[in-house]
Amino acid sequence: MVNTALKETDCRLKKLGKQISSLGEKFGSFIEGLVLPSMQKILNERFGMQIVSPSVRAYTNSDQNVAYTSKSKAICAPRPSPR
Repeated sequence: MVNTALKETDCRLKKLGKQISSLGEKFGSFIEGLVLPSMQKILNERFGMQIVSPSVRAYTNSDQNVAYTSKSKAICAPRPSPR
């Protein structure tokens, strides 16, 4: 009986892990969509990139300034408390 309960718990944990992973991927895609317009603007204005394409593998043999991004990561740090 204990063995059956452990197997059931293990199965539920595996399912939960997959669900959390899927949710994380969806949240990541959502955040990348929010970041992309600002990233395009910064890369264009500060670095002269004419084309910015997220999540694309490509090679160019031209004179254009092109930026291909593979991942956008954000690090959240706590803000110092006002004094």
